[in-house]
Amino acid sequence: MSELSKAFLDFAETSRQMELAYHALEKRVAKVDAELENTNVELARKVAELDHTTVYLNQLLESMHSGVVAVDRDGRITTFNRAASETLELDPKEVIGKHYDRVFTDGSVSGEGVLKALEPNARPIVEEREVSFDGTAKRIIESSITPTIDSRNCPIGAVEVFRDVTELHALQEKVHQADKLAALGQMAAMLAHEIRNPLNGIEGFASLLERDLGPTDDRRRFAENIIRGVRDLNRAVNDMLFYVQERPVQLETVPLYSIVERALDFVEQELRWRGQDRVRITFDEGEPALIDADVDQLQRGILNLLLNAVQAVDGNGVINVTIRKEKADSKRPIVLEIADSGCGISQNDQKKLFEPFFTTKANGTGLGLAVTRQIIERHKGSIGVTSEPRRGTSFFICLPEARGQRDSSKCQERQIQGSVQGMAQLQTELNT
Repeated sequence: MSELSKAFLDFAETSRQMELAYHALEKRVAKVDAELENTNVELARKVAELDHTTVYLNQLLESMHSGVVAVDRDGRITTFNRAASETLELDPKEVIGKHYDRVFTDGSVSGEGVLKALEPNARPIVEEREVSFDGTAKRIIESSITPTIDSRNCPIGAVEVFRDVTELHALQEKVHQADKLAALGQMAAMLAHEIRNPLNGIEGFASLLERDLGPTDDRRRFAENIIRGVRDLNRAVNDMLFYVQERPVQLETVPLYSIVERALDFVEQELRWRGQDRVRITFDEGEPALIDADVDQLQRGILNLLLNAVQAVDGNGVINVTIRKEKADSKRPIVLEIADSGCGISQNDQKKLFEPFFTTKANGTGLGLAVTRQIIERHKGSIGVTSEPRRGTSFFICLPEARGQRDSSKCQERQIQGSVQGMAQLQTELNT
């Protein structure tokens, strides 16, 4: 009995100890649950903050005007923002996750600078390069390429930030060209009087010689050559002065055909004087077309095109001059076309055709077409060209209609609308 009583007491003590341990465990579990719940709340808050930060950073990337391309340490693209997509003309869905080399296989769109930044001890790279699309459109890209590292200063990839500076380069080129033209204008103004006075004297004396020499005298041809050369020099000097000096336009409302006829009269006299009777010129005046123009300046621009056409047909060919009207809602509805059956112009030369000092002629100055474009632009117009080697060339001058004519058309349109509204109102009153 004593042993049984002792065993019972031991069991009771063990049970009590187990009960105490159970209560202690319950308290510990409750504390752990509370700590876990707090940890979960904090973790959820951290995840929400991370999501917010990620969304914010993505919005920043998408809002940037600069393109951003990032790769991991294996060269796979991880980031490709909207500006990069628009500049490089690539869809992010087709780019993200692919290796950089597989996306830019030919190096035409982007260089290998990003991959160079993955090399050991790589340093930031700043470069400017020309990229092309389908072998035609070209742009100039300015980029900054930097290796990316983690908190332990270990490389984890690279990032390139770039922007399209094509327009900036174009503006810089225009400024540079303007500076050159300003200097050229000062020089031309100084030389003009020094050159013109002797030229006028030479032409005058040569004209007297031509008059005094008989038609059968061989020396008459020499006098004619002198006059022709002086006129060419005068034209070159005048083109240079006209191009480099700012000249305001004195506008008046005139029919376009009258300006063209004045230019054609000069060209026909030039052809007769040069003995090029086999050049045939046709002129279709089309519908009456009134424009606001500086007659002298616009005639000069049209004359340049006509003389180019005469040179293109080389003494034997056809030049067709046509005036027509395009649709009324066009900003420049009046079109003057000058087409010749001459030698034509190559595609490469067409791109540079209106640049100053560019010429394909042995004795040309390269200012005639540049002056013509300048004159057309002063008249709020535009000029274009289509050509094919050995099949001829067509120049198109597009000009706005005379302001008075446009206002008259608008007035007539308002009157018609008013009449229609009045008739509609009268019909309504009759019906009621």
